[in-house]
Amino acid sequence: YSTLMVACAKAGNATRTLELFGEVLRRDIHPKFDHVTMDLILCNFAKGGHAEEALELLRLMKLNGMPIVDVAYNAVIAACCRAERHQALLEVYEEMRSAGLQPDEIGYSMVLKAYEHVDRGWEGAAEMVRDLDRAARLVALTTLDVSDNQIVSLEGLRDHPSITTLVAVNNKLKDAESIQALGSCAQLVTVDLTKNKLEGRSVVDFFLVDMSDKLKLLKLQGNPVVSEVPSYRKTLVSGMKR
Repeated sequence: YSTLMVACAKAGNATRTLELFGEVLRRDIHPKFDHVTMDLILCNFAKGGHAEEALELLRLMKLNGMPIVDVAYNAVIAACCRAERHQALLEVYEEMRSAGLQPDEIGYSMVLKAYEHVDRGWEGAAEMVRDLDRAARLVALTTLDVSDNQIVSLEGLRDHPSITTLVAVNNKLKDAESIQALGSCAQLVTVDLTKNKLEGRSVVDFFLVDMSDKLKLLKLQGNPVVSEVPSYRKTLVSGMKR
């Protein structure tokens, strides 16, 4: 049964895969299945965007006391993301957290994107950014996109030196203090803060003093600072060491 189920999942026949699993449950042979087989099936569901089937398989696994590891949750999150089942994705994420597990790097990005499409989702996204320290695996995070989440501070990025690329477009970052944590990201080379509310000379001074020896790309279009600071582009370009 495990071989047939994996083959059907790989072929994109999620419905038949669930039918086979139903037979497995009726025959009461599911205890012989290890989580590796189920993870592989869910990962194939994710590739095809079979969110309904992935959610149902996860439900049946829980109902029948089968082990569920982080790989399985990440796969269901990916399936929901592909199918644009944003609320279901967030519910799986909360369930994953309740089980003491955390998404991988890609999973976190999917969760953040899902928050953009639900009511008051910015609150959940902002909490994630503030509390990045709680997710130990994020020490390996290299790319983070938190656009369109009404974020007012990047304080949660401190002590994550492996981040190389940050995209935080269309948020509510306002002054140098709100972006000060960028200075703690030792490997940061690309920053896109387009369409925020950054204003004042102190923002320019922050990038010149704290970030000029790190950055290869900086985008600040759509911020008040661009028009407020005299000779903004000349000042910034001439002062950046790179």
